Amino acid sequence: MRITVTGSIATDHLMSFPGRFRDLLLPGQLDHVSLSFLTDGLEIRQGGVAGWRP
Repeated sequence: MRITVTGSIATDHLMSFPGRFRDLLLPGQLDHVSLSFLTDGLEIRQGGVAGWRP
């Protein structure tokens, strides 16, 4: 019997942003979007489905 195991290992970068993205998007200019903003915090977590540990 053959068993194939697949998955991904990733790092999630979760940022808290005090505003709303829709406030930064300008109607009529959605064909070229360039955003720059400050965040209040950053949390880095293990992600993906292959490297999970309890």
